[in-house]
Amino acid sequence: MMKITYDGMREASHLTKMTSLVIDKAILFNILIKRLLNNPDLIQHYAVDADACRSDIDQQKQFFANVFPENMEELGETLPTFQWIISRISDGNDVFTPRELIYFLNQAKEQQIEMLEMGHKIVEDKIFAPNALKRAIRDVSKAKYERTLMAENPDLVDNFKKFRNARPEISTEWMRSMLRDRDGKKLEDVDLFANSLSDIGFLKRVSESQWRIPYLYQYALGIAPEE
Repeated sequence: MMKITYDGMREASHLTKMTSLVIDKAILFNILIKRLLNNPDLIQHYAVDADACRSDIDQQKQFFANVFPENMEELGETLPTFQWIISRISDGNDVFTPRELIYFLNQAKEQQIEMLEMGHKIVEDKIFAPNALKRAIRDVSKAKYERTLMAENPDLVDNFKKFRNARPEISTEWMRSMLRDRDGKKLEDVDLFANSLSDIGFLKRVSESQWRIPYLYQYALGIAPEE
């Protein structure tokens, strides 16, 4: 059985400080491919020429297609897998970082190993099954929510908790009835407060009076249902 425990899947500590770095999808995809190419078992299993793959985007796409399922179905939608990954690690400002990607890959590896040990089989000679990726995203969401969002905004923790088990779409009226200022009083300017939550990526405005919690935090808040 092909191993997926090689050190090439460990978290890159030099990337953990890149949380505020704005990059595009092509760069993130390249980071993912380089992580896969660090695993000699993967290279041997799929007969990949690592040097050629690093300089050929078509080979990179094929390598990705060999390792991951073609599409992901979740929450009533079907997306190409890399697009699904991006949508799940993006905050309310559509910012995604290498840190979340690397953590996702590490957790996907751990989840897949656990599933294999429990007797689950992988179809079509893929390395990752859809359920392993879904479980990994939930781990990413929880870590991002607890270790970054709450840790960096301690004065907002009580209000963050008010969003638990809410709906993904949040109205200004809902926030007015549920959220409180530091003195425990209702917010005087809900829109201003919502904008501040948007600034840190916790909310995304979808209309004049509607906001949305990004997938990155939905899982941690119990909003995205377990499948």
